Parts: sequence; C-alpha cells; structure tokens
Amino acid sequence: MHSKTRLSLQDQPAWIQTGIQLGNHFHYRRKQPVVHNGLNLSVLFLILMGLACLFYLGTILPVSVFIPLGAIGFGLLYFMLFILVVHEASHGMFIILRNIRQAQTWNRCLGWAVCIPFHRDFIKHWELGHRIHHCYPVEAHDPQNCPETVYTGSRLFKHIAKVLLIPGYAILGINSVCTAEQTYRKNWRLSISSIAIWGLSTVVETIYLGWQVPVAALLGIQILVILNTLKIAIEHGGDIGQRENHFLRSCSSFFPLRFLLMPLNISLHFEHHLNCAVPWYDLMSYHRKLSAVIPADLHSDVFKTNELWKQINA
Repeated sequence: MHSKTRLSLQDQPAWIQTGIQLGNHFHYRRKQPVVHNGLNLSVLFLILMGLACLFYLGTILPVSVFIPLGAIGFGLLYFMLFILVVHEASHGMFIILRNIRQAQTWNRCLGWAVCIPFHRDFIKHWELGHRIHHCYPVEAHDPQNCPETVYTGSRLFKHIAKVLLIPGYAILGINSVCTAEQTYRKNWRLSISSIAIWGLSTVVETIYLGWQVPVAALLGIQILVILNTLKIAIEHGGDIGQRENHFLRSCSSFFPLRFLLMPLNISLHFEHHLNCAVPWYDLMSYHRKLSAVIPADLHSDVFKTNELWKQINA
C-alpha cells in the first residue's frame, strides 16, 4: 500500500533536495522567451508538416502499404503532439512570456487545441490531473496513472491486443477503469466537439484524399494509446510504482530507438518528476548533473539502461 502522507521537501533525503535545486538551474523561467518559444514552435511546425506528409503519402502509396505504415506514423505524431504541446503546456512551459497570465492563456489555448480531438479535458485531466499525478503518482486518486491502469506483463500484452483488435476500444475509452479518470470524461460538450472534428475531417479527407487517409488517421489513435501505455509501464510499472517515497515511483529509461519510440526525452521521467519545471530539451543536461549527486546504490533504481523488456514484463 502507498503511504497517503506525502513527505515534505524538508523531510526528503539531502540528495533529493540537492537534485531539485540542480534542476532549478534549467528552470523554464530562466529561459529567453524568444529562444524557448521559437524552439517549441519550430518542433510543432515539423510535427504538423509530418502530418501533412502522411496525408500526401496516402494519395500515392498503395492502400495495403499506406494504412499500416500511416497508422504508425499518425500514432507517433499524435504522441509527439501530446508530449510537446499538452504535457509542456500543463506545466505552463510550452509558451513562456514575461506576462504570466498571457502565457497561461496561450498554453491553455494550444493545450485545448490538441486535447479536444482526443476527448481529453485539458484543464481537469492535465492542468489539474497532471499536478495530482506528480504529487501522488500511482495512487487511487491519480487520474492519469492510477494502479489499475499501470499495465505490465501479461496484463500489458492483453491490453495492447484489445486496443489493436477490438474496434472502438481505444477511441471510446472502453478500457477506462480508473475512477478518478472517469470523472473527467463526463463532458458532453467535449464529446460532441471531438466527434464533430473527426466526422468532418473524415468526410473532407475521404473526398479530397481518399478513404484510406481517415482510416489510417483513426487507426493512429490505437497506436497512440499503445505508445502511451508502454510509456506508463516503463515509467511507473512493477515495483517502481509501489515505492513509499513518491519521488522514487518513477524511473528514466535508456534503450535503442528511445528517440523514436519515446521522443522528446519523455523517457527521462525520473528527472521530470524530481523537477517538473525543466523543459523537455534540457532534461538530458539535467540528467548528467543529477547523476553525480544520486547515491551509487540507487542509480540502478532510477536509471534503467537496456532493461526495456524487463520493465514492461515486470
């Protein structure tokens, strides 16, 4: 059972306090807004161009080739949109400005723009829900990673099979067994908006590009769900999510193809939970400095190198 009492920072081991302070050197408030925003918007532009390229490929590749490859491509790009825009915006650091209220408005608008098609409430599930996740990871009231949804081993593989083989399983949220998450799904305006966006895009893409494009785009949601499920498994799966200290209930993973399967440094999750004000592009620099202050006997607990299969099969 998890401890329901969250240790104050003063009660944490000295190395954790030092590690958090190290992260403050990379705090997004120290960044130049023009440089920081320029980088994030440039990456966003590349992701959108990637989506545009998939639309084009759908018109020239054979259907039997495009649909499976397109689904994987769409899924990866959706995943990147959530990591870059939604996740960073939930921490108030996709767009940074000297005027904090204006920055919050921009982050919310862009976060909502990505969340609505995927039937996610940006305010409740991300601004609030992600904050709860950081304070109480893998606890019953964690709306993002409650214990019932951190799959590993046979449960993970069965879940992936259901996502792939059962129509609507991923899109309709049939797999939602987390009570804290279900409360955020009861938003009929969001549901109607999401259905309308996919319905309109399906009609337009079918008319101008061909039916295979919306099919691949919809199947991409399944790939998105699978990637996110794998991400949760390697971040908090197994014994990791059961640790008493909430700062130790996550780990960072390094493995071949990490930059493709877990892009934008999302697998450096221990660093992110230790100091969530570090932008995605500085997490590796933070990792290098942090490695020097973490006790040697804990390195293998928080940094996993080439242990992907062991992590997801825990």
